[in-house]
Amino acid sequence: MINNKKVIVVLPAYNAAKTLEKTLFAIPKDWVDDVILVDDLSRDDTVAVAKKMGLKTFVHEKNLGYGGNQKTCYREALKLGADIVVMLHPDFQYDPSFIPEMIKPIAMGECDAVFGSRMYVKRNALLGGMPYWKFFANIFLTLLENLVLKMNLTEYHSGFRAYSKRVLELPLYLNSDGFVFDTEIIVQMKVAGMKIKEIPITTRYFSEASMIGFWRSVQYGLNILSVMFRYLLGQFEIQYCEKSCPNCQKQQSLIFLRGSDDLMGILKNTNYQITESNIGLYGNIYHCVNCDLYFVDRFNIEAALNKYYARQSLDIVYLRDVIGRRKAFRRVLEKIIYLNPDMKNLLDIGCGPGFFLAEAESAGLDVWGLEISNESVKFAKDKLNLPQVFQDEESLEEAAPKPFGAITAFDFIEHALDPKEIFIKVHKKLETGGLFVFTIPIIDSFVAKLLGKRWHALVPSHLNYFTFKSLANIYLPLGYSLVRKRWHWKYLSFSYLLKRLFKKPDWRLPKVLDFVIPVNFFDEAEVYLRKN
Repeated sequence: MINNKKVIVVLPAYNAAKTLEKTLFAIPKDWVDDVILVDDLSRDDTVAVAKKMGLKTFVHEKNLGYGGNQKTCYREALKLGADIVVMLHPDFQYDPSFIPEMIKPIAMGECDAVFGSRMYVKRNALLGGMPYWKFFANIFLTLLENLVLKMNLTEYHSGFRAYSKRVLELPLYLNSDGFVFDTEIIVQMKVAGMKIKEIPITTRYFSEASMIGFWRSVQYGLNILSVMFRYLLGQFEIQYCEKSCPNCQKQQSLIFLRGSDDLMGILKNTNYQITESNIGLYGNIYHCVNCDLYFVDRFNIEAALNKYYARQSLDIVYLRDVIGRRKAFRRVLEKIIYLNPDMKNLLDIGCGPGFFLAEAESAGLDVWGLEISNESVKFAKDKLNLPQVFQDEESLEEAAPKPFGAITAFDFIEHALDPKEIFIKVHKKLETGGLFVFTIPIIDSFVAKLLGKRWHALVPSHLNYFTFKSLANIYLPLGYSLVRKRWHWKYLSFSYLLKRLFKKPDWRLPKVLDFVIPVNFFDEAEVYLRKN
């Protein structure tokens, strides 16, 4: 303990049996209160050696990767009351005798993290045996990262680091489980305004020391470029707030994305369209650390939101694309019937003008719909001859008292004020073994991360943004089992895509451009749940 600060060394281990004992003996015990090892499912005797030496040892049931190993290390160290955590590779590549120099500045409040830099005195890295290709790649990537982050570090890629407790309370779970974790935590510290200090260290490269090969290093470099790009897009917001999550009710949220405008103003001054003409208008988006839901604060907006939907006019752009829309619906319907061939009836929540219901009726099902828009309900009844479409749940309940074989909700749950309540209500209306099928945008998909603030699912009517993890956190405790999930294919006309691309919904384009093409950005999921 130094300056009344508890110091714990963590060893993220993978196949370190040959070097673990040397590493442990070299740790200056007078400066360290405890040592823990986390094994990432090694194929050698790492765990046996660690236990023989009396180390607190944690073993992963499956290989989580370098970043995943660190997450466990830091979580367990914090549980033991650590104030300062030193991350040291157990392959004996780094010299543990530098630990006192690394923890002193943190203990004295001079900084939040200290990195042991191999490149502080560049010849030390080469003298220690660093390959030339790795040496020059390190220099190039560090220059790039300094340029983007406006920092002045000599190295971003050292595996010998000391962190304060404050650093480890950042949302590290958002970071990769791979090697790029080390870069992401630096970016998080940068965004949080934390201070990093470096000290020069020596290193050694030998046959037992772990080192990723050339092609994995290339992949690592590309991942670093991706992290820098995400930083430039502003995707590393980490400020905590006291917003209550609409799902778990916990006040453990981060500001994920700052809104482009005031949500209440957007709802009052714009009109909702199925084809999302208001892309890029959204309120502050928060991320619940507890249940992984991303959400927009919906305080005091229920009345404005209901009016926003109710005054929705028929979306002519959507209606013109009816051929492709119905083709996409048929694809889903075929899967539903395959999974529940004996079902007799179906309810579509947020059914819009009723194209899916029309397809389901053609397949011989007794169809029911729920839709808040006046004009959409009128269209479904008058144009598609669908009399069993209702605007409120009470009327539907009176007319359709029997349970349903399937309930669908296309692009609906992300609009709900209380998404968990939707799953509860659907469960009550389903027969045992019935299906709940929905489509939903996935906020941690590759395309969503790539596009950032320009992602097409960022619209004012979307109050919830899901990951597969946050969805499972909702439906599994409520008595559902996952039957199937896949990325949702849409079939859209080329003319519609041009209008979306150039944000010109009123363009009058030649009919020759109305041919339908399949579209999948792999950012919208199609989920099939079964009631247990």
